[in-house]
Amino acid sequence: MSCYKKFPRVFLVTAEDIQREKPPLWDLRVCPSCLERIRADARLESKYKPMRALFELSLLVPSIFGVLVAVLAVVLAFLGPTALQAWRGSFFLGAAASLTGIRLVWQRAGNRYEYTHNLAWSLTSRDVVVGLSLVVSGALLATLAPMFL
Repeated sequence: MSCYKKFPRVFLVTAEDIQREKPPLWDLRVCPSCLERIRADARLESKYKPMRALFELSLLVPSIFGVLVAVLAVVLAFLGPTALQAWRGSFFLGAAASLTGIRLVWQRAGNRYEYTHNLAWSLTSRDVVVGLSLVVSGALLATLAPMFL
């Protein structure tokens, strides 16, 4: 197996290149640029910084909360605004959003953590930030919306 590029010299990928105790199971010969990419992937370098994730989380939570409140208002306009329906509707929509967010976080961070056993690196993903913002927005909707509707 190789990267199939025409270079005068190719390199064999070793255990040190992928930061493992054992070498790869296959005989992998790659060009110099592919070898550097493999080394960078093995070092778990993430270009998505924690401050960027917090910034995006702070923007996504109010945005998603606003969309959920708008959906709830449209649904209540069709069903009629009684106190019992408002509480059940907001709780159901908030719970659905939170459970969807938990599924997104688990789906993305679970696989990355299983591979690396590094929680900080596993949580640096846009999918995880979107999932966390769904969880927070759904929890806010389920708890705060019955007070105002």
